[in-house]
Amino acid sequence: CTGASSAKAAVDIALHDLFEPLTEPIRIETAVTVSLDSPEKMETQALDFAREGCRILKVKLGGRDGRDIARIRRIRDALPDVTILADANQAWDEAETLRFLEAVHLCDIALLEQPLPADNLAGMAAVTARSPIPILADESAFDLDEVQRVVESGGANMINVKLMKCGGVAKAKEILRWCADHQIACMMGSMLETPASIRAAATLAKRFEKIVRYCDLDSPLLWKSVSEDCSIKRDKCRLEFAP
Repeated sequence: CTGASSAKAAVDIALHDLFEPLTEPIRIETAVTVSLDSPEKMETQALDFAREGCRILKVKLGGRDGRDIARIRRIRDALPDVTILADANQAWDEAETLRFLEAVHLCDIALLEQPLPADNLAGMAAVTARSPIPILADESAFDLDEVQRVVESGGANMINVKLMKCGGVAKAKEILRWCADHQIACMMGSMLETPASIRAAATLAKRFEKIVRYCDLDSPLLWKSVSEDCSIKRDKCRLEFAP
């Protein structure tokens, strides 16, 4: 059946935990999300994260208020040494994306995630061909078929792999192996998820570290507490998974 990818992922992860536990010790650094707000408040968020030791910021854009360029510039001016990943969340068209890229080309942005609507692969390809930075596909690439379609059409340079999006560990492995075979860099992403799924995603990121360029697994940083039995330690923006 199609759809219900998060439910499928939950069953898949549970079965892996039962028959093929993902339990090796792992220490990874994750991006942390700077939520969409005014440029001034986003700069404050970014500074707070940097003071906590976070070195990779995923900056949410797509405010539809003409201030996305200011958002990036304020954060870059305040923090010249952090890695900035920009995420437009399908908010722009081709012309808006190219204007943004031209305006921020000196801001040293590491990548731009899903600037156009998921179904506009022609526009994504046109942007990718002209972009000075890598374009990362997220909503355009749920499963392996879509990943192949995006890459073969030139619709992105990188793929965001999420267990809740593709249907679990087994499907994520298919995508990561295909990307490894074709030398396509990836991000291991997540949503607001439980310890079991974050551990599984982190394990895959470690196993495929040659192509997983960034991890966006900051859910544990938002939890009020982490129980001992989930074996996750939070150290600023680094996560440690004990056996």
